[in-house]
Amino acid sequence: MKKSTILEVFQRDRGMSPNIPMSDEYYKLIAKVCDLEKEFMKKIEAEPDLTKQLQELENAIDAASSVEIDNYFVEGFKIGLLIGIEASEPYEPSGL
Repeated sequence: MKKSTILEVFQRDRGMSPNIPMSDEYYKLIAKVCDLEKEFMKKIEAEPDLTKQLQELENAIDAASSVEIDNYFVEGFKIGLLIGIEASEPYEPSGL
């Protein structure tokens, strides 16, 4: 039996973040982010208000990024479906 991508997505075997491999570039960038954060945290350790504000800022950025990724995924999925529908229809050139 042919594998069903739809079932794989539904059963969470495909498309879930733990199952999506990240590139080396991603890991390099994340390492840089972590290094910069550690460096900055050392500088503001003595300022609990700044530490709290930085954590709130990071949480807000993470939440916005998550929503942005969801929006891009939904739009990409819609485009993929539209391309699939169009590809299944006979091609009729217009303007000829």
